[in-house]
Amino acid sequence: MKLRREVIVGATYRHKPSGGLYRVDALHHDATDYEKTGKVKLDGTVLYTQLYHGSFLRGTKWTRGAADFLRHFEHVKK
Repeated sequence: MKLRREVIVGATYRHKPSGGLYRVDALHHDATDYEKTGKVKLDGTVLYTQLYHGSFLRGTKWTRGAADFLRHFEHVKK
């Protein structure tokens, strides 16, 4: 049985390679050509915020495709 992982808006995630913490702010769906096709691409883009000072400042906003995000980040359970 394959478990499907989902991105949780408002949750904290750890970047696997660096260990840095990030908060997911929103999950966006691509509506390009919606008027022509009536379809929205549901793979989604994750908008997330860096929660630490590093090479970039705390509060920096990032985006990444949902599948790519789930490959590189793990949910931090509180």
